[in-house]
Amino acid sequence: MGQLGVEPAISAVRYLTEHLGDQPLFLKEVIELSDYAWGLLDKWQAANIAVKTDLVAIRFNAATAKGNLGDAQGAQETLIKLLPDQQNILGKDHLECLKTRQNIALFQGELGDINGAIESLRCLLQDQQRV
Repeated sequence: MGQLGVEPAISAVRYLTEHLGDQPLFLKEVIELSDYAWGLLDKWQAANIAVKTDLVAIRFNAATAKGNLGDAQGAQETLIKLLPDQQNILGKDHLECLKTRQNIALFQGELGDINGAIESLRCLLQDQQRV
């Protein structure tokens, strides 16, 4: 993806999301660019929480849209990759993290692992009740 800096990468992700994010043709690009920008944040210590929170939300929305368009495997993989970053930024009991876990379990069931999905949802319910 060349040598795009973090600020231009984040600007590009925001532009794609605002103008093209709801179009299936550009979901792959939104996910790739947001993942690329996230990777740059590790090297850019000055990244503020708002930027990280924006990227987490963009990645969640893109992954969910991917699943809604029929790519359950790709959506689940993206959400699994997102969850640790999301938990680091928001905290493991944050509502958005719990929604991500729910979507991972739903895609797990959609992909045929019904027992695994039930167990994931059972654990999620326990955490939701605790919170």
